[in-house]
Amino acid sequence: MANKISKPMTWLLQGTVNNQVAYFLDLGYQDISEKDMWDFLLHYRWKKKKPETIKEMKTDIKKITPNDFFDYQQVKAMTRKEFPDLNQLL
Repeated sequence: MANKISKPMTWLLQGTVNNQVAYFLDLGYQDISEKDMWDFLLHYRWKKKKPETIKEMKTDIKKITPNDFFDYQQVKAMTRKEFPDLNQLL
C-alpha cells in the first residue's frame, strides 16, 4: 500500500498538505502544487514505510523542507526515461 492512500485519509490530510504547499509558496517556491506534494509523499517519502496514524502523517508532512522536496524533484528528473530531442537543445 506504499503508493495508495484511502479517500477518507486523503480528506483528513488535505488541510495539512495544503498548508505545507502554501508555506512553500510563501517562501517563494512558485512551482509546487498539491498534486506534486502528494506525489512526493506517496512515491518517495512514504514509499517504504508510511506513518501509522493520522497524527504521525500530519507531523511528517509538517517536517518536509523545500530541500527534501526539491531533492526528490531532481532525482525524478534525472531518472526520467524520456530524453528530449538533442536537436531542440541546440
